[in-house]
Amino acid sequence: MNVLYVHNVGKMGGAERVTLDIIRSLDKGAHDAFLVTPEDGPLIAAARELGATASVLKIQQPDIRKPFATLAGFRLWIDYLKKNQIDLIHIGDLFVSRTLIKPANKLGIPLVFHIHFPIDSPALRWIFRTQPKDCHFVYCSQELHDVVAPRVEAVFNGGEHQVIHNGVDTEQFRPFEIQKNMLSDDKINIGIVANLQERKGHIDLIDAVSLIYPKHEDIRVHVIGGDLFGESREMLLKQHVEDMGLSKVFIFHGQVDNIRDYLNELNILVCASHEEAFPISILEAMAFALPIVSTDVNGIPEALTHEMTSLLQPPNCPEKLAKNLARIIEDEPLGRRIGSLARKDVLEKFSLSIFGEKIASLYQKAKSKNDY
Repeated sequence: MNVLYVHNVGKMGGAERVTLDIIRSLDKGAHDAFLVTPEDGPLIAAARELGATASVLKIQQPDIRKPFATLAGFRLWIDYLKKNQIDLIHIGDLFVSRTLIKPANKLGIPLVFHIHFPIDSPALRWIFRTQPKDCHFVYCSQELHDVVAPRVEAVFNGGEHQVIHNGVDTEQFRPFEIQKNMLSDDKINIGIVANLQERKGHIDLIDAVSLIYPKHEDIRVHVIGGDLFGESREMLLKQHVEDMGLSKVFIFHGQVDNIRDYLNELNILVCASHEEAFPISILEAMAFALPIVSTDVNGIPEALTHEMTSLLQPPNCPEKLAKNLARIIEDEPLGRRIGSLARKDVLEKFSLSIFGEKIASLYQKAKSKNDY
């Protein structure tokens, strides 16, 4: 089965790492992976390392005001799909869907829409102006399904809906020996792995750290992730860090390709998000047996349990975030216990093999229905 994966960026974010995990998890004898983005970047390189045929191809949104460009885009995709004999299209970024629905309908190719965030009704109406003939919706958490599926059904009464929690390669994501440290090994290294969107809660983390520093002067906070969607928030966050007198504490690493190396040296992972579906960064940290301090929003409690595999607090609450951070810093046995239980939980529930089996089953179902 030739499966095409399509993303709107060549950079590496959570949804892009999920796609790479899917490619990694599937039986290479039964599935040939193709990947397209409109720009070159780390995602293209990583997909090629996994054996996928990765290409840069223009994604032209249909626009009645630009009929010639729209028609050219349609023909471009028809040619690509025919040339590579694509059997199924897996869309990791819903906003590219409009470009692909008409070519897929024309060629009778089933579509899998992988939903990673709570998209709103106006956006869904825009995306599904042209309705797909054969499609499946995958949600990375039950909570996301419960919120978004009714919105989808209100604008498009078709397709099948299924929850498949993200998975993680627990062999790749596990503590490993290193020759040289990237981070200071005499500090308590706290990390937040997220793009710099406002909803990721970086301001809350900065405010929380201001409440426990300088009592815990040996902490260092590593902001891992960049302005993936061009919102240019890095300078704003750096200014807030400076205003709070924490310039020596916070280190901004930008977008990185070697997230394993950072997780391997962190002591604590923080997720401060105000809104989140089912973040892959949490599963990766669980696999590294890291103690996690996180907000309890949306699908996060489907992965983490308070006082067992994490310490949870409400969003927009720097005081409670600070309290939970201080607990982990001051009680090393608590951190080790939480991290150990998190690793055990991810092995039992969210391994790459479990994830891959569910995705492969979905593909087979979609393909069989299409063949029939």
